[in-house]
Amino acid sequence: MRLFVAVYPPVGAIDHLARRLADLRVAVPGADVRLAVPDDMHVTLAFLGDVEDGRLPDVQMALDTAARTWRPADCGAEPARLRLGGEGTFVGARSTVLWCGVTGDAAALRRLADTVRRELAAAGLPCDPRPFRPHLTLARVRAEPAPGALAADRATLDRYAGPPWTLNRMALMSSHTDRRPRYRREADWGL
Repeated sequence: MRLFVAVYPPVGAIDHLARRLADLRVAVPGADVRLAVPDDMHVTLAFLGDVEDGRLPDVQMALDTAARTWRPADCGAEPARLRLGGEGTFVGARSTVLWCGVTGDAAALRRLADTVRRELAAAGLPCDPRPFRPHLTLARVRAEPAPGALAADRATLDRYAGPPWTLNRMALMSSHTDRRPRYRREADWGL
């Protein structure tokens, strides 16, 4: 099964962002763009890829340890406060990914990703080695629909600042791909 570990912002934060996404210029009729479904928007902490079904208990034990040992800060017990904001793109061979960043206590989110990855590695589990970059994928653009549309959307998102929210849960998700990815929550942990 294909697995990843994620943080899901609360519905209010996603709804706030979704209202802004309604005005994306890359998503004009006839454009070769696949918009993310708001219910599926998440921040990936670690991507494991294909893992044998029999290793699922090992994954869950590693994540249980990560959830128990992670702390939002080196001292104090204040919860990590995050917000969606900023923008960026990942340019690939077949498409460009437009994303929204995560601001606020991003250092705590980075520590969580590092803790999750460390525990997965200690259990001998696979994990994508690319550096953690906190973001939510908004759209996959295969070809820019109009000159400057992607740049205009990036400028709009760069000015965006969503409502603050508390980092308090992480989830182990499986992904199944047909024409569109489908996600299923395998387990989750309070932080």
